[in-house]
Amino acid sequence: MSRPLQIVIMLCLGLRSGLGFTSLISAAKARTRISALQSDSIAEHAYPIDPKEELGRSSVAERLGEKSGPTVWQQMAVLAAQTGALNLGQGYPDWSPPEFVRKAGAQVLAPDAPPGVHQYTRTAGHPRLVNLLAKRYSKHFGRELDGLKEVSVTVGATQALYLCLQTLLHPGDEVLVLEPYFDLYIGQIKASGGVPVAVPLSLDMSEGWRLDTAALERAITRDTRVIIVNTPHNPTGTIFSRAELEAIADIAEKHDLLVISDEVYKFIRFDQRWIASEGLEQKPEDDQTLEHVHFAELSGMWERTMTVSSAGKTFSVTGWQVGWIVAPEQYTSTVHKILPLVQFCAATPLQEALSIALEEAEKPFNDYPNYYRFLQDVYAEKAATLAKALRSAGFTLGDGWGGGGLFLMAEVTSMMHLVPPEYFQEDWTPSEGQAAVNTVLNGQKRVSNDLAFVRFLADQWDILAIPASAFFYSDDAEYESFGALEKRAFIRFAFCKKDETLKEASEKLKAFGDSVKEAADK
Repeated sequence: MSRPLQIVIMLCLGLRSGLGFTSLISAAKARTRISALQSDSIAEHAYPIDPKEELGRSSVAERLGEKSGPTVWQQMAVLAAQTGALNLGQGYPDWSPPEFVRKAGAQVLAPDAPPGVHQYTRTAGHPRLVNLLAKRYSKHFGRELDGLKEVSVTVGATQALYLCLQTLLHPGDEVLVLEPYFDLYIGQIKASGGVPVAVPLSLDMSEGWRLDTAALERAITRDTRVIIVNTPHNPTGTIFSRAELEAIADIAEKHDLLVISDEVYKFIRFDQRWIASEGLEQKPEDDQTLEHVHFAELSGMWERTMTVSSAGKTFSVTGWQVGWIVAPEQYTSTVHKILPLVQFCAATPLQEALSIALEEAEKPFNDYPNYYRFLQDVYAEKAATLAKALRSAGFTLGDGWGGGGLFLMAEVTSMMHLVPPEYFQEDWTPSEGQAAVNTVLNGQKRVSNDLAFVRFLADQWDILAIPASAFFYSDDAEYESFGALEKRAFIRFAFCKKDETLKEASEKLKAFGDSVKEAADK
């Protein structure tokens, strides 16, 4: 039976039974969406698609478009190799995992380990791991989960995000992303046949980057299907409050939208006073570590949400590449159909080792009740060190600009006059690094302000950061969405580094700041 005929029959039967017309339309839309999720085909779309798009018949390369060249990470790797700068760009730790994690790995590789851990495991996830994750998320979500049906193990959170999009999207569906955003989202949305729609966050010196509920509401069209929520947020470090997430939940319910909740940094959060201009010298007695709210725990959101997370950031094992999806079976059943098409399974030894590590992490650790509480204090002090160094060097960093994750995003607009003209030239970097975002100013092509500043900082002051234009969808890297007349430029720094690395970075930033002050005094 065709979908239009199903809807007509539903309307006729419903009106005969006395149901309101509005209720019947909502029920028909819901049935349309659920039946699409349960179907093996993604050819149909709940709403008309602009025939000019023809996304359903385009290749992945065509969907990605001309800007599918080297990523910002590849470009910055070239710059790091060229300059030898201290790398505060990418968000991976430069230390070894904690001892209990290394022991878990060694235990799995020991000669007396069960031979089965070296062979294929269940494609949807190693039974021990999915059952353990189900137990943990049952507590988070306040409901009993089935690990074999409602948990999927993936090769890192990157694959998990992609499989969520493959599961939920029809060609031409719009996906709302909060801007700035993790740059990976845009390419994955396009590759999945979707249309990314950027919704700018608001920025305030004291409050930081916050949700603009009105902007989110305005961005919704009849083709909107998914909202991606990322908290703690990359690249800004914002932890969205319960009130902000409830506002998103209300919008999702009002407009019958689905949500992908990216929560890979959920254990890395701290008291914002550590990074405020006043700062903290030691741990306060009245700890105010920011709360992490699992989106799927909010009222009515379990049925609409696919939650993504991983072990890499939490345990300093980004190379292990073990991630997961937790979601209702109507979504994970599709993921489980796709998984065998991309790999037979995530590495069995690493899934087994992670199962052991997750259990050990709950035990007392270094005078803390558990490893997770220890982790929060470690990162709080590292963030404080970097925040103090950035402010001392003249970077703009509001008191509320962060609170979780591995990054601080500072503004450099007021220092752009320090950057020599050659760093704005497109051909300053080797050929591998020329795919940076460009903007046309005064009729001449030049690289964006933030990229020019990153080049300048790496080349002359030996510190590598990430240009924030990579995290904005607009071609104009000066962010017209802020509504300011002056050009604004931001760069992102990672503080997931050894204390000695951050000390060296602080010294280099001090030298930079001293140079700026000397130039101003002349």
